[in-house]
Amino acid sequence: MKLDKKEVKKNVEELGLEFDFEMDKISEIYDIVTIGNQILRNENKDVDITKKETLELIINMTNSLYYHYGCGIAAPQVGKNLKLFIVKVEPVDEEEMTDEQKEYFTDIPLTVFINPKIIKYSEDTNLDYEGCLSVPGFDAVVRRSNSIVIEYTNIFGEKCIEEYTGFVARAIQHEYDHLQGIVYTDIADMKTFTTRDNLIEANEEK
Repeated sequence: MKLDKKEVKKNVEELGLEFDFEMDKISEIYDIVTIGNQILRNENKDVDITKKETLELIINMTNSLYYHYGCGIAAPQVGKNLKLFIVKVEPVDEEEMTDEQKEYFTDIPLTVFINPKIIKYSEDTNLDYEGCLSVPGFDAVVRRSNSIVIEYTNIFGEKCIEEYTGFVARAIQHEYDHLQGIVYTDIADMKTFTTRDNLIEANEEK
C-alpha cells in the first residue's frame, strides 16, 4: 500500500529531513510481521545511517507506525533484521490524573533510535499492560524498569545518551526487546493475557 504525497511530506518534515527523495521509495506502508514468524526471532544487524536506503526505510517505518496506530515500531516488525526502532508517545490529558499517574505518563516526540544499547535499567519497576503490533488485538501485564539510560545514534548520525522514565521508558524497552528477538509475551504475566476489547470493557466498568 502507498501513502499520498501530502502525508509522506508531513512525515519527512516531522523527522527533520529535507524532501529530496523519490516518492516511490518513501511512500510505503509495510505489513506488520506477526508473532510466530522467525523474522521476529532472528539476530539483527547494525545499521549504516550514511546510506540513503536507511533514511528511506525510516520514512517508510514512520508511515507504517502512523497507519497502524502504534506508539513504537521496530525494524524486525516490518521484515528488516536491523537494529533500528522508532517511538512516539503523545501527551495525555492530565486533568483527572493522580500525581503518580502524571509522573508515569511521560511523552516523547517522534524519535529514531539507531544501533541502540540500553546501558542502565533502574532497579525500581512497575507493572502495566502492553500490546504490540505483532500481537494484534491482545494485551498482557509486563514488569518494566521505571527508568532507563540508552545510547543510540539519531537520524542525523549523532551519538546520543538519554535517560527516559515512565511510559516512554516502557515503550523504549518494548521496542528494544524486538532487537533482541524478544516479543512481550515472552516476559509477560500470561495469566493477565486478554483481548484488547475485554481489557477496554474491564476498564470502563471500574
